[in-house]
Amino acid sequence: MAAAGDPVKMKLLQTDAHRAETEYDFAVLSHYLEIVAASVVAAERAAKAEFDAGFEKIRKKSLRQFYAGTLLTHARRYREELPLRVGYGFLLQLYTILETRSGALCAEVAARRGNLPLKLEDLAGGRYMKGVLVFMKKLLRLSICDEGDLNRLRVLRNCIAHANGRVSDSENPKQVMRAARESNVRIDSEGYLEVGTEYCRSALETVRVFFDDVFTQLGLPRSEIAFARPAVRHGVSVMQRNGKWVCELIGEAEVEKLRRTKI
Repeated sequence: MAAAGDPVKMKLLQTDAHRAETEYDFAVLSHYLEIVAASVVAAERAAKAEFDAGFEKIRKKSLRQFYAGTLLTHARRYREELPLRVGYGFLLQLYTILETRSGALCAEVAARRGNLPLKLEDLAGGRYMKGVLVFMKKLLRLSICDEGDLNRLRVLRNCIAHANGRVSDSENPKQVMRAARESNVRIDSEGYLEVGTEYCRSALETVRVFFDDVFTQLGLPRSEIAFARPAVRHGVSVMQRNGKWVCELIGEAEVEKLRRTKI
């Protein structure tokens, strides 16, 4: 058991559970983006090395010309198509977290206060960001930073979710083109959104700042420690007990077992 006055335990005592869960989601999503982006680069290098090794063994000129032509397909896949899929997948996940966690925050604050005249589901579009922003501004009296960036993220996400990123197939192509231009997102020669890693990082930061600002306005305390839910994670048990968050180290045998476990 962590001793009284232990700095780790004190940080946990000052942590708001709802805020900690949201911040943990962003930490994982940020880590995911960096791992996947690096994996595509590593996969390209490995595939290129394999291609070069095979190419060197070919002696017939006609076959060498054929295999040289396939290099263009290789380059397109690893430098255009796969990074595009990474970007699309990331934005879909990011927007899902934005929508679900902001909706959960509205419900959490309503439950804590217990005196609001309306619930989120009572508003038109309450399940979506439109209703969430109305709830936050009208009922919680919050100011929303970077609302324009959040709306542009929604437009780009909808184009990806409903039109596979092809602007001309979206519900409102002019709106998508404007959102892309104002977000520094290119549209390629075939009419698809080019969502790169840099925009993904920028969008993640926009959403993170939005939540950070809202949490601060609501007075939800922040901690350097973030966790998804009460659970034993790599030798540390974080749980709520008698209304307080406590941190316990699990036994040495359990730690050693975790250390030996293959991932």
